[in-house]
Amino acid sequence: MRKRRDNIVYAKPIRDAAEKIDRYWIFVSIPLIISVITFIFLLIFTFKKDLFIKNRSLGYFKENVTAALSYKDMIDVFGKPDSEIGSGLYIYVYILNDGSKVLFGYQSKSNVFYIYHENNSGERENLLELD
Repeated sequence: MRKRRDNIVYAKPIRDAAEKIDRYWIFVSIPLIISVITFIFLLIFTFKKDLFIKNRSLGYFKENVTAALSYKDMIDVFGKPDSEIGSGLYIYVYILNDGSKVLFGYQSKSNVFYIYHENNSGERENLLELD
């Protein structure tokens, strides 16, 4: 009943199970490898937009602001804001590469009320007037 395999004594059921594992390990490992690669792929492309949007510049914001910009459009174009401030108005703040800020003001989440660029000294420029 007992046979030697690689100098280890196995009982028949254990030996049969080991042989099945030897034969079918590839059928288990390939789906696992594909699942891990798929997860990594989805993770990269889910956050890809945010990775590129972190390179924020005033020029990019000036090119893409419109008076009809809804909250959803703002998120789609610029990504999630860095902070939300305000009382009575929804004010979303994006911090640019140079440390200045772009502030989006909404009374409701439908259309934008104002968009300001605030430089490091606190001076504001209305970006909607450039539209």
